[in-house]
Parts: sequence; structure tokens; C-alpha cells
Amino acid sequence: MRTLAFQFIRVEVGNGARAFLWHDDWLRAGKLIKVTGAVGTHYLGMVRSARVCDAVLQ
Repeated sequence: MRTLAFQFIRVEVGNGARAFLWHDDWLRAGKLIKVTGAVGTHYLGMVRSARVCDAVLQ
């Protein structure tokens, strides 16, 4: 049941301080780490512990 439930869980980004960029399910396409693969962190230059707000230019 856990696998089935995960498809319905989404993260509310808000200001991005609580949502993890790579590991939270905030994109429609799914977790960013699964979309880009493990090398995505290297290509984008963002650490795996980055929050969504860290990726936004202000």
C-alpha cells in the first residue's frame, strides 16, 4: 500500500525553504533526482541537500 500511497503525496513548495529540490515530490514529472538521474546534481551544480529556494534567483 505504501507504493500506491506515494503517488498521491505532493509537497507544497510555498517559499521553497521546506521543500528539498532533489528528493521531494514537487514537480508534476516526479522527484527531480529521478528525472535527471544521479548526475543531475553535478550538471546543475546543486548539492543533494539543496532546497527549492536555493535554486531560485532572487
